[in-house]
Amino acid sequence: TYRQRFVYSGLSQCRIYVGAYDVYRERISIDGAYSDIRSLDGMDFIFIEQVLETGTDSISFNLSEKVDFADGVTAAFYKSDGDRENNRNPISEFDWYTQEVKAGNNRYYVRTSNANGDLKDYNINVCCVRAIKIDLLGFDRNEDGSYSYPSYSDFLPSSYVVEGDYFDFGALYDLLPEGKTIFGEDNVLYKLGEDYTYPMISDNTHTFLAAGGNII
Repeated sequence: TYRQRFVYSGLSQCRIYVGAYDVYRERISIDGAYSDIRSLDGMDFIFIEQVLETGTDSISFNLSEKVDFADGVTAAFYKSDGDRENNRNPISEFDWYTQEVKAGNNRYYVRTSNANGDLKDYNINVCCVRAIKIDLLGFDRNEDGSYSYPSYSDFLPSSYVVEGDYFDFGALYDLLPEGKTIFGEDNVLYKLGEDYTYPMISDNTHTFLAAGGNII
């Protein structure tokens, strides 16, 4: 079990030390990492989130600049667990100037060695997310059977959200007439009073529709 120092509120980021036991907590520190350890494909990862600019799918990223090691600790970075296990193809200092991370998960594998030669491995995932523009439209059935889509987008407290972040749908419900229910392009209903993380989508915009009970 990993020991974690919870020094943040919500999903805000901070500078933390991570490790399985106290003896390892001083080996590595990462600027901007989340303090909880997360699992990907059965392996534990330290997570860093990077927001991509609108309309881009990748950015130049030098992970080594965000990681510090304790005195007496040396480290090597790898792009695969297999390379780390076989001590091959370490990322060189020059290589960092050409490294890019793309939308989604970008995994790095670190091996550290202390002054006694004791090894300790860390897995780091750089999760690239996008700021998505959102629109909120009504979805109303008229008396003649036709449909109309009044826009509430001009009244949104923010027109952008970040993939994977917690999102307060209560702020959207505050703009709507009573009895409306919000659903997204992913056909998921977003109910008032429940917590949701914003979905990963393929487009740079996402339209939410607010429908009445006569439609849903």
